[in-house]
Amino acid sequence: MNPAGQPYYMLSAEGHYVPTIHTQGPWSKVDQHGGPPMALLAHVIDQQIPLAGKFATRLSFDILGPVRIEPFDIEVSMVRDGRNISLLSASLMQAGRVAMMASVWRVSVEENVVAYGASTAPKDTVALPPALSLDPGGQQGGGADGGINTFGYGQASDWFFSSGSFLEPGPALVWNRVRRPLLGEEFATATERALLLADAGSGVGAALPWDKFAFPNVDLTMHISRPPRGDWLGVDARTWIGGTGSGMAVSALLDEEGRFGTACQSLFVRRRQR
Repeated sequence: MNPAGQPYYMLSAEGHYVPTIHTQGPWSKVDQHGGPPMALLAHVIDQQIPLAGKFATRLSFDILGPVRIEPFDIEVSMVRDGRNISLLSASLMQAGRVAMMASVWRVSVEENVVAYGASTAPKDTVALPPALSLDPGGQQGGGADGGINTFGYGQASDWFFSSGSFLEPGPALVWNRVRRPLLGEEFATATERALLLADAGSGVGAALPWDKFAFPNVDLTMHISRPPRGDWLGVDARTWIGGTGSGMAVSALLDEEGRFGTACQSLFVRRRQR
């Protein structure tokens, strides 16, 4: 398979999920970034228990330990199956342990309520950067940040920094376009693409220098009011660090029509050993 079209994951003949280099995260060459397995968990939940007229409005993930770039399995269950609301869960099983857990709230779709809510929502919008507005094909150069292209996850998609930088601490507004399948030949849905990006918030909006501190997130909660639209999605991310070895990253999730959601992450902060 051409690496340019290689997916984040393959399915083995035995039914195991096999990660590719495109899942590699920034903290270790042998560990996955959080975004791809989160998107895959959501994908498998929807495969095994279809939406059936419902919308996933909150997706929450707990990272119980490193997710290695090694085969794993996923177990899905229905926690609450209601006519209007449903709660589903999934576990990523690797090397005999649970490495990540997912919890998804679905609500039934009501078109009239959705239309009313959209018309009265605050005009909390951020326009696409000119380079993307004028060139739908996007770019990796120019507005892209070289630091994010130094590991597999960062190399797997297109990036454009409207403000801030991956290499310099501080808030950042970055746009992203996924350009490869998620699983085999199956591309991620819009919500799954939002998850692929949302977990990058604590990295692109980092408050501490990468060479002096480690600050992996132990969870992610994404609330969305509607499905994102368009190929390019954005995060307007910023981080707060407390004096207790922990921190919090909050990201506004954006598309070409404005804000569609919020993502929050809890951070485990430690000074790097020299």
